[in-house]
Amino acid sequence: MAHAIQQGHVGFFFGAGTSIQAGIPPAASIVDKVVASLGLPRESVRRIKDLHYPFEAFLELLGMHASLDGMLQVFKRGRPTQFHWLTKKLVEAKLVQQLMTTNFDLLIEKTNVPNLCILCDEREFLSLSPQKVNYIKVHGGINEIGTIRAVMGSIAQKRLREKRKKAIEFFFDQAGLKTIFVFGYSCSDKVDLTPYIESIKNENTTIVFIQHDSGDAIFQAEMPVGSPFRGFRNTLYIRCNTDHLIQHLSACFNVPGTCKQKGWECEKYFDYGKLSVYKKHLFAALLLSRNGCHGDAAALLQEALLSGGRKTEWAEIISLSLEVYHNLQIQTKQDIHAILPPTIAYSTLEKEKENALEIFRRTSNHNLRLDRIGRLKTHWGHLLLSFGKYDEAILSYREALDCFAKVSNAYRIYQSRNNLANTFFTRWKNGDTSMSKETVFEACHAEWQACLRYFKQSRHLFEYEIACENMVELLMEFKGTQKKRIGHYLETARDLSGYLNDGIGIDNCQALLNATNKGQPRN
Repeated sequence: MAHAIQQGHVGFFFGAGTSIQAGIPPAASIVDKVVASLGLPRESVRRIKDLHYPFEAFLELLGMHASLDGMLQVFKRGRPTQFHWLTKKLVEAKLVQQLMTTNFDLLIEKTNVPNLCILCDEREFLSLSPQKVNYIKVHGGINEIGTIRAVMGSIAQKRLREKRKKAIEFFFDQAGLKTIFVFGYSCSDKVDLTPYIESIKNENTTIVFIQHDSGDAIFQAEMPVGSPFRGFRNTLYIRCNTDHLIQHLSACFNVPGTCKQKGWECEKYFDYGKLSVYKKHLFAALLLSRNGCHGDAAALLQEALLSGGRKTEWAEIISLSLEVYHNLQIQTKQDIHAILPPTIAYSTLEKEKENALEIFRRTSNHNLRLDRIGRLKTHWGHLLLSFGKYDEAILSYREALDCFAKVSNAYRIYQSRNNLANTFFTRWKNGDTSMSKETVFEACHAEWQACLRYFKQSRHLFEYEIACENMVELLMEFKGTQKKRIGHYLETARDLSGYLNDGIGIDNCQALLNATNKGQPRN
């Protein structure tokens, strides 16, 4: 490894593992500390920990209900470790020519590397040049907190960002690097980084992927199956004690110091125990629901409604409850009446929806008021659909669409258009004859085509996948002989499932694709 570094044209790609010795906890530890501080039921805590939800998406959700300013300050703390001083020495010696990290912290900056071009903002990624020594902070940096918030939003919405893709392509394929060393990286960025890395087919650069092992032995093996670096022709996978490795490399290049720095107290940054019961449960329920745990989310929301709290927070709980009941009905394939708690009937939900709507109407901020009302109308439309009240669902979705149009929220507008088309299609499949077969097809086809274009262009992967699946179902119902078009949408949905790390989605799309190609009847 030292010999490869001495040849020059080297890049370092590093993740959170390189900052642990500086006293900055890894993402999983931060999530555990935050969740533990919320005082949630033990089963909910266990469920959330088992989700392995992307850290940036976790922060984005938490930020909807609490301030992140205190927590993010942890990334300004810590002192550079031997890894960071080694990196400085190798950059100064012009052996390491490019740096890229997923970390928010300032540990490299604190070593004062001269002439280092630090890039945090995605707009800056378009000006990358191999003639400069670039430090690409692909997830943003704490000194420019807006860059972190932008990444949080895109990952939470499962959006791929074209400018971030440009940075990945530059570092791994276009910077002219002979060897890239990967330190402290968990490969857990399934939405925004690893899909891009996997798509690169570079035959000129060697990837040395190093993962930590607490023992003293050094293991060299085939690149792991889940690694995004398998597409590179030349790869080396090493498991070893990385503390010892950095010490040995530091000795090779005459870098003094010790590997481990003295720790510091950071627990206070992750204590959210003072949040109201409503906010705690709303955050946890939204997190669980986004990950398909709708039953657990429903239980938390019901528990929150039994507690006192601010009226706006109560209304948010009601709004989310409507969506969760709908999702639970789809997930379990049960009748909606079997999903609802015994004490809740349709009339109860309708009354609570009206009370929540009245609260939202008193929101002083114009845009926030319309957003809240639009989301409530959307969630109520979902529940009406579950009850089979199609005409009322269409009216509710149209009212939601009107709210989002008034604030020019394109994402929500196309979600509403998708909901309307889905309701027309579902109503027709359940025997409604108020619209002819041709009219239903034309209306749904036009709406889903528009949704496909928007979600593809805006890189909203999850919604793009859903639109593809909707188009498949529509074509199978009305144009079953158009196997080429059906196959195209199935292949796209399958590939999107891969980007989203959705194994079940991949299998379902592939099975349906096989059946379509063989001309077998659809199950």
